[in-house]
Amino acid sequence: MHTGVRVPAGPPKRKHRFDTMYQAFLIAIIPIIFENIIAYIIAKYFRNALVRANYTNVEKGIYETTRYIELFLKNLIFNGNYELKNRYLHIRWNEKEDIE
Repeated sequence: MHTGVRVPAGPPKRKHRFDTMYQAFLIAIIPIIFENIIAYIIAKYFRNALVRANYTNVEKGIYETTRYIELFLKNLIFNGNYELKNRYLHIRWNEKEDIE
């Protein structure tokens, strides 16, 4: 009796080889992708820290500060353990609000 279901004769060898090559590619490329993402985040923080170091608005009481660049360099050079977040660079950032 014929059920109409077609059963393949054997496993497709080309697909298996392609899957293996694709998995090897992913294993090789995923660390590079994460390194690039981390590098982008670090570069963005450094850029924002440079802007903050050069921005002054006396009318609003905002003055230049090198604090964030110093923290960045301490982490980079001396393996410091300072938390570097872009929200800390915002002029309106309030530490008390961030803790809550």
